Amino acid sequence: MALLVFACGYKMAQESQRNHGSASTTKYIFYIAAIPEKVWEGFVSRESNRIIFSGAELQADFKPGGLVAWVGAGPDGKPMTYVHGKVLRFDPPKVFQYTFAMGQNDKASRATIELVPETEATKVTVTHDEWAEDDTTYAACADGWPRILSRCTLSAVRQLQYLCNRHESILRSCVAPRSASAISPAARLVRCPCLHYVRHSPYSPVVFM
Repeated sequence: MALLVFACGYKMAQESQRNHGSASTTKYIFYIAAIPEKVWEGFVSRESNRIIFSGAELQADFKPGGLVAWVGAGPDGKPMTYVHGKVLRFDPPKVFQYTFAMGQNDKASRATIELVPETEATKVTVTHDEWAEDDTTYAACADGWPRILSRCTLSAVRQLQYLCNRHESILRSCVAPRSASAISPAARLVRCPCLHYVRHSPYSPVVFM
């Protein structure tokens, strides 16, 4: 976990999860070391959604009132809709808000993704609220969001490791040559100067891969 914290500026907090019902709100906050435009692309592109949602295809008309759905193979191999809804707000690269219903469920809640630039990263806040009292999918969603969002940050860590490996010659200039090959992956991220570039450059590729 220390690797995640250092490499991605990662912090995920489930700020509030009150009793299930119309007042229920589940909120997650984490940070990605990239500019908002690149983080935004990670949430709305089909390629990154295949990773985040375990192979599901994103189908979306990105405008208020447009339909949005994540579709993939069901247990029998036939196509099925995992999640569907309508776009409520679409303000790149700041806010993506949509109604949210799982499978054949006709009770829609609301999901909001908000991006805010900070000094060395983009703050990502995911809020899921406006639940119906009898929506039986609440527990599955409350459990599923952390799993989904963790794939974002783990992808960023893999990208950092890839960059550090590519910059092996830079790494060796920071440590004794005889000991560089014995450094752990976590130590490489901590000591490699290309991490400074990744965290501070507006052209950083650290989003989702």
